[in-house]
Amino acid sequence: FMGDGCSVFIGFVLGIFALITPCTNHINIWTWLILSGYFIVDATVTLIVRFFRREKIYESHRSHAYQILSRRLNSHAKVTIGILILNIVWLLPFAVLSVIFPLYGFLFLLISLVPLVFLVLKIGAGTTND
Repeated sequence: FMGDGCSVFIGFVLGIFALITPCTNHINIWTWLILSGYFIVDATVTLIVRFFRREKIYESHRSHAYQILSRRLNSHAKVTIGILILNIVWLLPFAVLSVIFPLYGFLFLLISLVPLVFLVLKIGAGTTND
């Protein structure tokens, strides 16, 4: 909920880290993708659903899962805390496993993100759901 200016900058910085750390053999790319999983899934599913609904995907909208939830719950704080808990309880263990067992990183990525696809679809990502 930082707006485009700040979120683009933070995304750029995290992207640079994600590209640098695999070169140093500290964290692999699968770990970064898992840790960014909720945001990747919400954005990707939203765009795909909007594309198939024949909406202009380049126009502003309020159809990301987090936006729908914040309207339903009438609280950005509850949604932010929920995403934080999701990241710690669900995604972080898979990220740790992807560091310990890097050969299985892609498998951990799939196992961790597929349920999130169903979650954001159930919430209504990409729809004008209020």
